[in-house]
Amino acid sequence: MQKKHIAAALLLTVGMMDVDASHNASASSPAQHPVLPGLQEQARKGDANAQYLLGTRYRLGEGVSPDEYAAFSWYLRAAEEGHPAAQFYVGLMYLNGEGVTASDDAALEWFEKSAQAGNGQAKDMLDYVLNNDFTIGC
Repeated sequence: MQKKHIAAALLLTVGMMDVDASHNASASSPAQHPVLPGLQEQARKGDANAQYLLGTRYRLGEGVSPDEYAAFSWYLRAAEEGHPAAQFYVGLMYLNGEGVTASDDAALEWFEKSAQAGNGQAKDMLDYVLNNDFTIGC
C-alpha cells in the first residue's frame, strides 16, 4: 500500500508542477498585489473564477500569508459553482487533509465532478486510483 501511496503523491506532484509554475512565476510580496482587494470583492460577490484564484493565492501564499483553510474555503465555493479546477483542488485537499479533515469519499466525489467537467488532471487521478487497486488514505 505504501508504494501505491507514494506513487500517487508523485503523480499529483508532477501533475501540479505546470499549474504551480505559472502561479509561482508571478509570486511576490503582499504589497505588490494591488489587484487583491478587487479579487476579494469579486470572490465575495460569487464570481467562481475569482474564488478559485483567491484560493490559489492562499494555497501558494501569493499576496497573502499561506492559509490552507482559507484556500479550501475559497476553492470549495468555486467548486460548488462548477469550476472544474477548483473541484480538482477540493478533491486534492480532501485527499491530503489540507484545510479540511481528510475524506476518501469526498475526494473521489470531487475528482469525479471535475473529471466530468473535462479536467484532465482529475481524469488522470481517477484513472490511476480506480485502475490500480489504490486505497486513498493508506
